[in-house]
Amino acid sequence: MTTEGAPGPTAGGRPGLPDLSKIGVWCDPRPFTVDESRLAAYAEATNDTNPDRTSGKYANPVFAVVPAWDTAFEMLKGTLDPELYSRSLHGEQDIRLSAPITAGMRLWTRAAVVRAAPASTGMTLSARALSVDDDDRPVVDQIFTMFIRGASLPAPAGEDIDQARSPAGSLTREVGGVPAARRLDADQSLRYSKASGDTEAVHLDVEVAKSFGFPDVINQGNCTFAIAAQDVMRVVCDDDVSRVRRIAVRMSSPVLLDDTLTTRIYADDTSSRIFGWETVLGDGRLCLKSGLIEVGPPPDSTFGDSTHR
Repeated sequence: MTTEGAPGPTAGGRPGLPDLSKIGVWCDPRPFTVDESRLAAYAEATNDTNPDRTSGKYANPVFAVVPAWDTAFEMLKGTLDPELYSRSLHGEQDIRLSAPITAGMRLWTRAAVVRAAPASTGMTLSARALSVDDDDRPVVDQIFTMFIRGASLPAPAGEDIDQARSPAGSLTREVGGVPAARRLDADQSLRYSKASGDTEAVHLDVEVAKSFGFPDVINQGNCTFAIAAQDVMRVVCDDDVSRVRRIAVRMSSPVLLDDTLTTRIYADDTSSRIFGWETVLGDGRLCLKSGLIEVGPPPDSTFGDSTHR
């Protein structure tokens, strides 16, 4: 995700730095009603073929970003001045699910910027969004992380966050059965913008995309994520969204609309419920890396049921 720029305060009177006083300040909960048509539109926009999702019964786990999108990014934008925000890219997404998102739910989401940290060629800014249902039961806990190119931050600020990483050294075996490469559609980013609310101009306007150095519009990172997640779920949990406990990834390269996506999945030798994954483009470049998925037991497992607790 990038943008042309949006209004926001300077960092305590210091342009070029985030407003660190905004870290840890939570907004009030905002409602979002999940209906079948919205879930079905999201499935169509991400080329999903699972009947439970195309019918609007269940959500792809990555749909979790939609109820939190406006809330989380309003908090992120409010921490940056317009010039800084104009250099931002959506860098990582980490989604933990206490229950699958289903049609008929009403979710209440609150968000806060929780961490700013220096990076090798800029800085990162992370917001946490918590979503509960009408009975105040947890549904989603997720982290949105933006990368801001060329920004300089002297030291980290805010809380440490447990960002998902594939377990180092334990992913020694590639899992078979991964579906063939997928080619994106020419209107992919347009359809996703309508279904998700991510209408940032770099995904829709060629001239804006060129101003960022891209030859054409680029796909939304979460659209690419949602498409790859389908392949991952098919392999590791029989495409059963109720078993997904956590799914996360780092967005590492822009994806053009004529690109192909091939997802590779790796078993974790220390756990039968944790898998690493990554997605490559047609030229071999990684566009999604350090992917992680944690799944619960299958419904007929003698070790417990597949419902979230």
